[in-house]
Amino acid sequence: MKVKPAQADSWIAGLPGEVSGLLLFGPDGGLVRERAKAAIKAILPLPDDPFALTELTPEQLKEDPARLADELGALSFTGGNRVVSLRGATDGTTAAIKSALGAGPQAALLVVEAGELGARSSLRSLFEGDATLGAIACYRDEERDLRRLIHDDLAAEGLTVSSDAMSYLLGNLGGDRRLTRLELDKLKLYMAGRGPSLELDDVLACVGDSAMVTLDDLAYAVADGDLKGSDRALRRCSSEAIPAVVILRAVSNHYQKLLWAGSLVAEEGQSADTVVRSLRPPIFWKRVESFKRQLSRLPQGVVSRSLVKLLEAEAACKSTGSRDDLICSRALLGLARSMRPAR
Repeated sequence: MKVKPAQADSWIAGLPGEVSGLLLFGPDGGLVRERAKAAIKAILPLPDDPFALTELTPEQLKEDPARLADELGALSFTGGNRVVSLRGATDGTTAAIKSALGAGPQAALLVVEAGELGARSSLRSLFEGDATLGAIACYRDEERDLRRLIHDDLAAEGLTVSSDAMSYLLGNLGGDRRLTRLELDKLKLYMAGRGPSLELDDVLACVGDSAMVTLDDLAYAVADGDLKGSDRALRRCSSEAIPAVVILRAVSNHYQKLLWAGSLVAEEGQSADTVVRSLRPPIFWKRVESFKRQLSRLPQGVVSRSLVKLLEAEAACKSTGSRDDLICSRALLGLARSMRPAR
């Protein structure tokens, strides 16, 4: 069955007893992992109990196709519930999963984690088409959801957030739930003993060198045709272990904003100031002039072709045996180089 993303968290918390398997997939890998942990916690009193939790990889299934069925049918050594976790699943694992689910009585819940899966994905079809299975898409947080996440997470520590600080966080977080949680944890540690009110200066002091800001720096450097800045930001992304797909998607998001804003200016005659103020999440105030400069400098055709190149690079990262980091860096540095003549 297909579970609506808006109902996902409550559905997982009260996981129906008839559900024998759960697929979590989508572009936000951090949210996929967070919800997988929540599902395991909903079933197991001690989520890290090695007798109750078995973790498998696609490589292990390839070496031993019958192992998944064996694990799903095995009873807990100490009694109670069991969970079998499969991370990094793709359509290539669909046959093994389908075979294991139909092999006989099942004593464990299957929790499958995957990346983005298209509408025609065989893995999605398997879980969405069976009433005893659940499929949940994990998309990046929209502004409303991100605002609530930030507010609730910080309020739990007794912190309030000023409007300027919230605006900055909305503009620089949300690309990946794991990274968002890490940045909020840094903020809470930084604010310990400093008082309950979180201001913009506090956020800049703590998040100013964060992964999300690094991605923002990279996106603007690429669109500016700044090769040195792009290379520097890419190195910082590498040092912070940001996945190549997350990096490419962050730059794609920036170009999508440029494309959408440019269409409003060109086709509807709106002013750049009006368009930029209407963007959600808002452009951080220190980036507004840079964004407007890029908006006026880059033709719509250039922005559109750049988006195609970014999507091709993302697809290459997912479908080839090449190193993702090399595909990503070559694509972005090449794109930055192509922006230079447009200056």
